[in-house]
Amino acid sequence: MVKYRRMKNMDSEEPRAPSRLSIVSRNSSNADCHSQFSEEEFQRDLHKKPNVVGPGGVPLPRQAELNAMLDGDQITVMCFTWNIAAKPVSGLNSLSELFAKVPHDERQDVIAIALQELPTSTIRFHNDMVAIVQKALDDTHRVYCWVRKWSQMVLIFIRKKLSLYASYPEYQFVATKTLASPFRTKGAIGVCFRLLQTTCVFIACHLTHGKVKKRISDYAKLSKLFDFRMLKTSSEVPDTPMKQADFLFWFGDLNFRIQRKDAAEIIKSELEEKLFKEKINFDFLLHHDELTVEKTKGLIFHGFREGIITFPPTHKFYRNTNQFVSNRIPSYTDRVLYWSRDPSAIYPIRYDCVWALTVSDHKPVYCTFKMRVLRKRNDASGSVYTNLTSSNSATSPSAKSCY
Repeated sequence: MVKYRRMKNMDSEEPRAPSRLSIVSRNSSNADCHSQFSEEEFQRDLHKKPNVVGPGGVPLPRQAELNAMLDGDQITVMCFTWNIAAKPVSGLNSLSELFAKVPHDERQDVIAIALQELPTSTIRFHNDMVAIVQKALDDTHRVYCWVRKWSQMVLIFIRKKLSLYASYPEYQFVATKTLASPFRTKGAIGVCFRLLQTTCVFIACHLTHGKVKKRISDYAKLSKLFDFRMLKTSSEVPDTPMKQADFLFWFGDLNFRIQRKDAAEIIKSELEEKLFKEKINFDFLLHHDELTVEKTKGLIFHGFREGIITFPPTHKFYRNTNQFVSNRIPSYTDRVLYWSRDPSAIYPIRYDCVWALTVSDHKPVYCTFKMRVLRKRNDASGSVYTNLTSSNSATSPSAKSCY
């Protein structure tokens, strides 16, 4: 079996040569990252696979395995983001219950969870957080990896069978300020990996509040500094290095606000009269949404797409209620955007918030997708997709790198 490299940590506020970081056990409270490759159960399952690997050192499945894992050439993906407002794990059991109640066959193949404003006073928060979500998903998914940087965290779960065909993850953390604060850290965690024939990047972020130009500046910095070595396989020079991947998901508390002072009264009236009774059109608010406006101008998230918003603003609420704070303009701060090299290779299925969760002043937001993970090929053969099990598609089994 190919010998994989370890997860790489490029944790820096300014560009510098990446430093190595060993995979650590989740039992260590000082750990800031963990991947499935340090788990004995995963290693046992991995070594049962044929000694044939493809690009990125990823084992190649047989056709029968592909048929069992995929819906044709596609998998499902969920990006879930929640600013938990420093709530302790004991107050977040509702998150575990939310995932646990989803039937096994309806769970997405890849589930990425971004959390912001973790309680910094609890050094083992990430261990406890992983444990409660893993308990809900353990029958079907593995913890592929998690990364915590101060008050931000990202967790990625992959279906157990599918997780055997993922490369080692590579991650970076980039702070938006030269000196990052451990409290309400502004910046982003990026995770990059190969899954079957595709490369994926997940960016979980918390951008700066205040004037909109700060968030535009945050985006420009993050786009420039996220630069994964796994993706350096092309001579193309995209507008951001991350766009050398096949799929890019950017989600989190983006902190963009609605610039309409009467929004609170309009929303209150609309919700009281129509919510849960009939579908509400929130387009009138999105015309005043900073992200929508700046994206239309071409100043931010060029080429990214977003699902249609059909839910109320997700910030700011009085805690333990569904009531907006009276002196603040309700806003769509929590968002999920996506980009793909081939626009036809992915499409959103559902974009929504979880209205019932009230422990934070934010509502969780999620988007689910269908995503193609087998590459089309245009040749004279009878097969539409590249044959993963062909010996011609595999790199040498003695390859030492996962990228």
